[in-house]
Amino acid sequence: MGTRPPETTSILSGWKDIAAYLGVDKTTAQRWAKVRALPVRYLPGPRGKVVADPAELDGWRKAGPAIAPAQEPPASSPPRRRAALGILAAVVLLAVIGSIMWRRRPSAPARYELRGSQFAVFDAGGRPRWEYVFPSPLIPDAPTDIQRHFWTGDLDGDGHPEVLFAPQAVDRVQLGSALYCFSDSGKLKWRFVPGKDVEDQRKHFLNSYWISQLIVIPKSPQGGPWIVTTSNHAADYPDQVAVLDPQGRLLGDYWHAGHVLHLATADIDGDGVPEILLGGVNNGYEQATLVALDPRHVWGASRVPAGDHREFRGIPTGAEKAVVLFPRSCITRETQEFNRAFSVVVKDGMILVYVVESITERGSAYIIYQFDRRLNLVSVDPSDAFISEHKVLQLEGLLHHAFSDSEAAALRDVSVRWPSK
Repeated sequence: MGTRPPETTSILSGWKDIAAYLGVDKTTAQRWAKVRALPVRYLPGPRGKVVADPAELDGWRKAGPAIAPAQEPPASSPPRRRAALGILAAVVLLAVIGSIMWRRRPSAPARYELRGSQFAVFDAGGRPRWEYVFPSPLIPDAPTDIQRHFWTGDLDGDGHPEVLFAPQAVDRVQLGSALYCFSDSGKLKWRFVPGKDVEDQRKHFLNSYWISQLIVIPKSPQGGPWIVTTSNHAADYPDQVAVLDPQGRLLGDYWHAGHVLHLATADIDGDGVPEILLGGVNNGYEQATLVALDPRHVWGASRVPAGDHREFRGIPTGAEKAVVLFPRSCITRETQEFNRAFSVVVKDGMILVYVVESITERGSAYIIYQFDRRLNLVSVDPSDAFISEHKVLQLEGLLHHAFSDSEAAALRDVSVRWPSK
């Protein structure tokens, strides 16, 4: 870079003189003319001679950005530009790779597969999370039962999801089942084993229970979250409904004389706390039943007719919020020991209870009972399978009448009791 010559009033001719006057090299002066409006004039002619007035250059210098010549990088610096472009390309490449790796990174547990005694957990995208091996072979869940034994979500409010799983052992009678709680990384946090030794008026039931369903009632201003399991005896009728806290501690349990294998929740009294809805059968009454329990007050045993031998010894009558008993149809009275509720669905402000009246090789004959959230009966709809089974039994001589309006009306004879009122 040259040294600026003494002040002059002569016109500067050529890029060499102009650059020397400005104290920069020729290339920089040419670039300033293009990008910073350096006041130069191009004379006509094939060679494009350039001239500049020193006074105009001084005025341009005073009015323009105050950039010292020493700070101005040379225009011809392709190595620096190439280096900068290389760094930019590397940053972009790393960002793309990072994005791909993030998409491939397993997210929260979402589903599972069983392979013998192996419990394999995956995220929603099918990416493996972790595996756990149980001590004995497990029964694979049917597609309709997968969510009955598996739940994932943040139980303890620490921002990390837990996994709840109730495996079904091949040898249920000997091994029963338990509820396992895992961290999102697969660490076993706790285990709950349902059941205990109980007895009715005639016999003693050994402690062997398997969990038929689990649900989680979310946390609310009134309490929770609550983990709810329903577990039936491996070889007989008693059923235990257990309520646990997020650490797996038993808060309360309810004993039912008959299997109540189906769980749902609905706030039937409008106090902001969903009740536990249990669908199944009450063996004492030999009828399908729907039982509602307040998750904050779960204890005691189900009601049975006075003097019935299925009354549990040493367990008082429980705190049932509501009890619904469904009438037995003529199909059940002729062919079955009892009818039973096999599904409870809460949808669009309604509670739907599906009651099976008969199970044969031809299928299940069932009736759909629809209630509002206060357990007021809204409708009773015999399924096509029920009507068809009624006709078949009539042809076979087991029933001596056609399905009539009066029989349909008798199906509405539902008993709804509110013991807690």
